[in-house]
Amino acid sequence: MQTLDLKEAQASTNSYVKLLRAKVPDGTQKMELYVKENNVNAIKYKVLGWFPFLYSSVEVKAETNVAKNDESLYEITTPWDVIEVQIKSDVADTHGNVSGILCKVL
Repeated sequence: MQTLDLKEAQASTNSYVKLLRAKVPDGTQKMELYVKENNVNAIKYKVLGWFPFLYSSVEVKAETNVAKNDESLYEITTPWDVIEVQIKSDVADTHGNVSGILCKVL
């Protein structure tokens, strides 16, 4: 397993902010994303992807809730050129704290 990006701690805000962003190595068939809320407050996250010919991102995974002190594991099997994970607070002005890792599996 090869780590593509790792973030040990990122505070959420009222609007989406980047948690992880990685250029996906050629030939990658599968990636795993792990998101962990660090026992502060619930958050939401979504996953965006880009291909070289796109001028904007495509939503790979729709907005997903992660409760306080909970975690989420998501498998990505489309060979995107770039993957970005964004987070925001589940409730306005009640910010969470998130860790994440994006790994190449195959």
